[in-house]
Amino acid sequence: MPMPEHLKKPKDRIKAKRCKPKGKKKLPSKTTVRNRMDAKWSKIVRSVGFCEYCKASNAQLHAHHIIGIRNLDTRWNLKNGICLCANHHTVSSTFSAHETPEKFREWLIEYSGKERLDLLKIESRKGTKFTIHDYLEIDSDLKGAGLI
Repeated sequence: MPMPEHLKKPKDRIKAKRCKPKGKKKLPSKTTVRNRMDAKWSKIVRSVGFCEYCKASNAQLHAHHIIGIRNLDTRWNLKNGICLCANHHTVSSTFSAHETPEKFREWLIEYSGKERLDLLKIESRKGTKFTIHDYLEIDSDLKGAGLI
């Protein structure tokens, strides 16, 4: 008499193959798409090729989010990015976006206008709940920005 299936050791069980519906592609995870979008956004912002504060082009360049990265409504908006050298992004205690935010804000308004900040603030208050399809559309838009 054969042994009942539930008593067999796992290696003795025959694994049932899962049938995948044909023609349907598995969507990537939100995290995967968000990481890819972050990399594209950063590359586009840094493509300016110089620090927008000191104009240094031979420095290590960073992409800075004007409205913080935690805000998904503006996270991948190219108007929310500015290219800074490492010194003016995070290092300098006399002027950097992270160490002296008020000085940075004053300079940013002088450099690109208060309207830019005002529009980003409005955009940042939407509270959008993004789906994977929204992320894929934004990802495609970033790809279409001509640099990726």
